[in-house]
Amino acid sequence: MILPASPRRGLVWALHDADGILDAANERYLAALLEHVDDAVVVVNGAFDDASARRVERLGARLIVRENRGYDVEAFRAGVEALEPLLPELDELIIANSSVFGPLRPLRPMFDRMAAQDLDLWGITRHAPARPGADASAPRAERAHIQSYFTAYRSSVLHSPAFLDWWRNLPPIEGYADAVRKHEMEQTGHFEDHGFRWDVAVDTTDLEHLSANPIIGLAAQLVRERACPIFKRRMLYLSLHELTTHSDGAASAELWRLLAALPDAVRDELVDHAVRTMPSARLRTTLQDPVWLDEAPAEGGDVRAAVVVLDGPLALSAIEQWAAALPAERVALVADDPASPAAVAAASAGARILQRGARPALLAALELDAEHLLVLGDDPRPGWAEDARIARQHAAAALGADATAVRAAAAAFDADRTLGAILAPPALGRRLVGSLAQPPTRREATALEAAGVGAPAARTPGTSLWLRRAALERLAEIVDELPESVAGRLEHPAWAAVLLQALPALGLRARTGVTRAAAATQLELGAAALVAVAEAVGADAHDTLDDVLARAGGRPLDATIFFDTGGGYRHAGAPQWTFPNGGAIELECPVPPGTVGIRFDPAEGTGLVVRGIAVETPGYRIRPMNGTRSGRIDLFSSHDPAYDVAGPMRAGDVLRVRVEHAERISGATAELERVERRFGPLGPISRARALGVRAARKAVRVAKARLR
Repeated sequence: MILPASPRRGLVWALHDADGILDAANERYLAALLEHVDDAVVVVNGAFDDASARRVERLGARLIVRENRGYDVEAFRAGVEALEPLLPELDELIIANSSVFGPLRPLRPMFDRMAAQDLDLWGITRHAPARPGADASAPRAERAHIQSYFTAYRSSVLHSPAFLDWWRNLPPIEGYADAVRKHEMEQTGHFEDHGFRWDVAVDTTDLEHLSANPIIGLAAQLVRERACPIFKRRMLYLSLHELTTHSDGAASAELWRLLAALPDAVRDELVDHAVRTMPSARLRTTLQDPVWLDEAPAEGGDVRAAVVVLDGPLALSAIEQWAAALPAERVALVADDPASPAAVAAASAGARILQRGARPALLAALELDAEHLLVLGDDPRPGWAEDARIARQHAAAALGADATAVRAAAAAFDADRTLGAILAPPALGRRLVGSLAQPPTRREATALEAAGVGAPAARTPGTSLWLRRAALERLAEIVDELPESVAGRLEHPAWAAVLLQALPALGLRARTGVTRAAAATQLELGAAALVAVAEAVGADAHDTLDDVLARAGGRPLDATIFFDTGGGYRHAGAPQWTFPNGGAIELECPVPPGTVGIRFDPAEGTGLVVRGIAVETPGYRIRPMNGTRSGRIDLFSSHDPAYDVAGPMRAGDVLRVRVEHAERISGATAELERVERRFGPLGPISRARALGVRAARKAVRVAKARLR
């Protein structure tokens, strides 16, 4: 049907925010949608603060705050129920969520163009069919479908029993994979099977041979060439699996560069949201926006920047180098021994000598009147001198070693108010590679738990990095909250890793520092290392990066426990562990106060076979959310394996999870998806089985009724 000239539209908009707020980025998109509707309901999954609730009401929408269950699908259903009395009066109902950012251009042209098309439902983008040529005769999960972040239903659908039947009969949604499989992949086919016509505003049919999911794989092209008014939020924090599955890893970076043309206020809103809610390491990998430290600013440069050298075997040469490059008052040495060679050189050059005391060495830098600090670490461990030397040389190449680098770093901090740290990229020399994969020690884990932050970033011997003063001040607060038995026994690389994890709470992020010389080294050595790995494992011509890593058997499992304390499950602050692939998993973690839900993800970005999983804490039990269980074995053919943990949720309980064996499924992404579509809960076999069970139950009920 074609809409009338002034259609009456309704809106259901689902929001989940880790901190329970409506921030500026989400408010901008909501306000843009509200300009085109007459009746609106905002459904919030999880906590929502009073100030945000008032903003929603001022925008003219009704607010529903519900428990964080069932993802956006259950929120959609709650909104439909709230607007049900109005459905006979609406010409169109839009159901959308906060998983996208926008609008990047006015929405009016899109609404006007789609209103003139003879359709029953429409979306902004679609996902390609699972196989070429899959038409209306194929299983619903294999057909092309509207992507559920935005679906508009015309009155022809709203007045049909098929609409409310769909929402009333949806199975329970217990995870992200359920939301995709049971709702998004099925609903378009449901309405198509009832004779309704559908289309999308951004035509990508000619691109689907290049990407089955163009809103991810070709996001920048859709924005630039197809007038797509939004982009998916997760484009800013894609996993390594997603980056290399949908592109060569540059899809998000290309989009990020394109977004540079946005007004500063809009871009700032996006950055603030991303820093606050998204995993910081992924953000850095995805955006790929390094700080170039061999490009001095045309003018200015913060004279309140300083270089702080930690005493150790490499300190003497560092003091001599920097004392010659900068005014002496902007160079300092942290040393407890005034007679050490570095201390003598520092005193001779007029540099400051700071006492470490009982606190982490880098905190001595707070005595300096400097807003930005380059901290040069060292590694005094016996046998690690050569590794520390390579790490220092690598850091000097990447972070700079002269006044030009200082001015460039200071200018970067001034230009980016969210910049909290500048890191050197990983070095590939000697044992530095293996250091990247080391899990946190027990003391480090204790420090992280006490600080309320997640697992530490990779530790590098002799860690060197640029820091904003506010980041150091936050680390000082963390140290003051820790018992002396922990705070006094961690080394500098561990403290640097803890500091990096604490940045998001300050609204700050880390970026990678680089010079052209360092970039050339990374480019050539990184490419050679990747070729060497592929050759070593005998990679097949059809292997993805995931497949190559699976062949190596060395790609570890990144396990995470999420605690919902009222604001939903969030990555920030979630405890994480790393375990060898194909081995056992043993972990324990205290249950925080106010916990209402627990989710355990044994791995990320892979199919998985798990044998013998159990929660040993009395009163708790565990079951797969999106996998298939047979006896003591759980099979996850999705790339987001997850377990639901049920129990008393008592604060202070120590949750102990034990797994006998967990191993990645060796298979390409497409193969796993095909297994899931055919044999998963929505595949034809499971549907036939379910129909048979329902028919049998109905026959029993009829027989019992006749007997009565």
